[in-house]
Amino acid sequence: MFFTLQAVLFNETRRNQGVMTMPERRVDVLKEECYGRLDVVFPAGTEGLREVPERCFECQERVACMKAALASPEGIEMQWGMVERDSEKGWRGKIKRWSRRKELNRSQKGGNG
Repeated sequence: MFFTLQAVLFNETRRNQGVMTMPERRVDVLKEECYGRLDVVFPAGTEGLREVPERCFECQERVACMKAALASPEGIEMQWGMVERDSEKGWRGKIKRWSRRKELNRSQKGGNG
């Protein structure tokens, strides 16, 4: 079964009726080997596309875990690759790529804005 990270986050947001809340994290969940690891919670599939494993849908911490994975150095590197592969042409595409690069650069430096 194929699910994208955006679909998972959208469905979770919808379940929360548009209110994004960070779930209370249990200490045992944070100690699990899979929490926040991009290669485990959002691995590349057979065709090179990233997929969310079915076992993640059973976890109470799936959204926070996936957000942590995207905020990790590997996640930011993956997002840089997505920006570089963006094929939108014209000045609008250039501005969107510049803005995203700036945001990712801030994330790498640990700043909020």
